[in-house]
Amino acid sequence: AGKTTALNCIFDFLKKDAGDVKFFDGMPLSADIKKKIGYLPERNFSFDTLTALEFVSISVQLCLKINRKEARIKAIRGLESVGLG
Repeated sequence: AGKTTALNCIFDFLKKDAGDVKFFDGMPLSADIKKKIGYLPERNFSFDTLTALEFVSISVQLCLKINRKEARIKAIRGLESVGLG
C-alpha cells in the first residue's frame, strides 16, 4: 500500500516524482519534525561483521549527519549510558 515508499520519500532515500510530504494538518515536513520520526527497516541490515559500537556509530553518523569521529564519540557515550560500554 506504499508504506515503505512513503517512508523512503520522507527520509529522502528516494526522490519524489511530484508532490510534497505533509505532516499533521498539512504542515510541511521540516527537518525538526524528521528528527522526531523513528524508522526501523523491515530487513535487517546490521552486518555480522560489525561490532555494536561500529553499528551504532554508523547509525548516529547517518541520523545526525555528522562526521565519523563525532559519531563514534556520541555512540560510545550512548552505549555507556545504557550499560553497554
